[in-house]
Amino acid sequence: MLRRLLCCLSLGLFSAVLVSSVAAQKLEDGRTKFYESPEFKTAPGRALRNDLGRARRIYDPKDKDHNNAVAAMAGDIVYPIYWDGVESFKSGQLNRRVEDWADQLSFLSSIRNREKTASLQQALCKEVTDRCRR
Repeated sequence: MLRRLLCCLSLGLFSAVLVSSVAAQKLEDGRTKFYESPEFKTAPGRALRNDLGRARRIYDPKDKDHNNAVAAMAGDIVYPIYWDGVESFKSGQLNRRVEDWADQLSFLSSIRNREKTASLQQALCKEVTDRCRR
C-alpha cells in the first residue's frame, strides 16, 4: 500500500515537471507521431510490449528490441499526461493515469512476478523518469 502511494505521488510530481518542461512540443505532432512509430504500429513491437508487461517474457537489457519496447511503454505512460494537460484535464483524468501506472507496477512487483520482472521494473522506472525530465 505504501509502495502504491509512493508511486502515485512520484508520478504526479514527474507529470508536473513534464508539463512545465515540455511546453515546446506541438500537441498535433506528439500524439500522432508517437502512436504511428514502429514500436506501436507493428505487431511484433506490440506483442513484445504485451509480453513484457504481462511477465510472459523476461526483459533483457542487452536486447535492442526490449529497450525499444520499454521506451515505448514509458512514453505511453508519461506523454498522454502532457497531451491531456494541454487539451485540459477532465475531472479525475490525472488520477486515472497515475492509478493505471501504479496498477502496472503493482502487478510487476507482485510476489508471483517479482523475480521475472525486477530488471523490467528498473528499466521502466528509469525510462519514465527520463521522459519526465525532457
